[in-house]
Amino acid sequence: MQAVHPQPFDTEAIGEEAMQNHCAYCHGKFGLVRHRRAFKSFCSQKCVDHYKTWLRAEVGKRKGWSDCLWSASLSVIPYTGEKSSA
Repeated sequence: MQAVHPQPFDTEAIGEEAMQNHCAYCHGKFGLVRHRRAFKSFCSQKCVDHYKTWLRAEVGKRKGWSDCLWSASLSVIPYTGEKSSA
């Protein structure tokens, strides 16, 4: 059984001021050490590692979709109908 990890979320929806004292991944409060990566703050190295794993998965999903759309665009035949005289 795979452990369920919280998903990072957009801080703009909640407000930057409200999220300044919370981890960008697990939304917990910071202890004595604050880990920073990609302009985000994390409460532990474990949260940084989980965030990097989540980010790699998201990039892979989006790359898969863009590759699919790109290959589909190669098979499109441009319209060669008559041009209007206007």
